[in-house]
Amino acid sequence: MRSGVKDIVSGGALFGLAVAMLVGALGIKKTLLVGVGSDFAPLLVATLLIWMSASIIVRGVRALPAEAGKPAGTAGGGRPAAATFVLIAFYVALLERVGFIITTALYLVGQFYVMAPREDRRPVKFVVVAVAVAVATYYIFVAAFDLMLPSGWLG
Repeated sequence: MRSGVKDIVSGGALFGLAVAMLVGALGIKKTLLVGVGSDFAPLLVATLLIWMSASIIVRGVRALPAEAGKPAGTAGGGRPAAATFVLIAFYVALLERVGFIITTALYLVGQFYVMAPREDRRPVKFVVVAVAVAVATYYIFVAAFDLMLPSGWLG
């Protein structure tokens, strides 16, 4: 399958999931015990996913004319996708017990490793960026939005 068609199919699937998430998020009761309602994060994520999936679809549509005369390439394999699903499963399984910061940092390091080409893998850089993103995200949700995230071992 050509990359343009893959982008259209995967973007369409992601778009469908994002719309379903948006519909589900619209059904969340709004509680304003804190400055931001409980529907804020799901609505934000669903909206961002809709925009990203639309951009993937547009990229796929734009790539179709350029690929028209080229023979179909060989399949790239499903290892990165399978590894991503395994990483997500571990993330979900460990989140409550280990905590948001540690689990998120470990997940990001693993995802960076899976997605980076072999020659561009920089473990130290991956760890530094993953820890910074995990801590910043935790701080934003806890301090700015007054939302609790699992603290796990950190108590």
